[in-house]
Amino acid sequence: GQIAGECDTPGGPTNTTFWPNPTTVQNLGTLGGCNSTATALNDDAIAVSYSDTVSVGKTSAAIWKAQQIADLNLLLQPSSPAQQNCVGPARRTPE
Repeated sequence: GQIAGECDTPGGPTNTTFWPNPTTVQNLGTLGGCNSTATALNDDAIAVSYSDTVSVGKTSAAIWKAQQIADLNLLLQPSSPAQQNCVGPARRTPE
């Protein structure tokens, strides 16, 4: 089966990682920040995660499909409570 999770990179940050089979590893990267971690993977190989962004101290929900990343927090209204919870050192996903 396929696995999504995290793997330390040589420089120290942790990146979302996808294993489509036991012998292949793909580093999926981040939304521009240092770290990301997959939290779920479905049967269509779509992974969801949280990822640091280029804005220091901000973590966003992310989705990976076919090695393309999208920031799910961009779908939220800036004033929404879920968006407010995603700013800061705590790693939270939208409610």
